[in-house]
Amino acid sequence: MAYINPNEVESVTILKDAASCAVYGMKAAAGVILVTTKRGTEGKTAINYKGSLTLSHATTLPKFMNGTHYMQWYNYARRMDGEKAYFTDEEIAMTTNGDPTDGFENTDWQEPIYRTTLMHQHNLSISGGNEKTRYFLSGGFMKQNGFIKGFELERGNFRSNIDTQVTKDISVSLNVAGKINDYYQPGGDSYENQTTNNVVGYCFMPLRLFHSNMKGCRHLVIVVLPILSMQLDIRAIVKRAPCVWRHRPR
Repeated sequence: MAYINPNEVESVTILKDAASCAVYGMKAAAGVILVTTKRGTEGKTAINYKGSLTLSHATTLPKFMNGTHYMQWYNYARRMDGEKAYFTDEEIAMTTNGDPTDGFENTDWQEPIYRTTLMHQHNLSISGGNEKTRYFLSGGFMKQNGFIKGFELERGNFRSNIDTQVTKDISVSLNVAGKINDYYQPGGDSYENQTTNNVVGYCFMPLRLFHSNMKGCRHLVIVVLPILSMQLDIRAIVKRAPCVWRHRPR
């Protein structure tokens, strides 16, 4: 489903009963979703374009404690567990002295990380055909910059559905679909940037100490799905075939 462009979808069918799902075997135990993509129709060539432009901004964000409050409440929680305070009074005082070089600071991580960004996407399709050959060609592109700095996504996709009536009884369909994803996300570990190597660090850590963790990594995914199918109309052949069987009465 992730490889399908919504602009290429003709219809979506959900199969739930056992009879309709039987042909798909054991994998259809929970039901089947059939996605039918658009195909060419007989007639003049039709060209369709669809584009959009979107602004993204984080509008509702939680309010966090500052560095001083965090250290005080952390010590209080440890004392409730019968343990010694983790931060000393001197370290807590460093968060309010205005000196970022001592290793402790009140850092509002939302301000340097969140931003207002722009996303644009485009899709162009061409369809048409005649009595023998019908075609549907589609291509799309999307570029999105995340409202957290360092997150970027570029995606391109294409589809080619071609149907040809070779003879009166044989039809051939060539379906080719592809998708290219190129996305970048920050963090020491690509998928753990919100956990162990979080770019949004402790509120008492200076911003300069986390620059080395914002290098991030880039992922490039290319998927191409070619499908060639042939359909033979047996009923038409049998209907035109001469009858060679005769009943012999006893």
